[in-house]
Amino acid sequence: MVSYSGSLAQQVLFLSATKIDPGLKHPLLVSGCLLSVVPDLVLPLPASAGGVLHLKVPAFPAKVTVYFQGLNDYFTTIGLTHDYQTSQGLQMDVS
Repeated sequence: MVSYSGSLAQQVLFLSATKIDPGLKHPLLVSGCLLSVVPDLVLPLPASAGGVLHLKVPAFPAKVTVYFQGLNDYFTTIGLTHDYQTSQGLQMDVS
């Protein structure tokens, strides 16, 4: 993860059943950021959440592994661009 300054415009959470190891460089991401999960489900986080999202996890009959990764969209007034920064990927085992 690379530290980046700009105005935070949007936060998104990727949920996935598939991990990308060691991660992919994507041309839209800030240099040094990697895409670590296949974005099977994309959840935009409301600004009012303050970076916290509560998810209700249903009961599963067997162990399931879910991968998460956050994406921040920064708007810069110099050049009027959107720059995307990712968090590290996380794994959660649900049983």
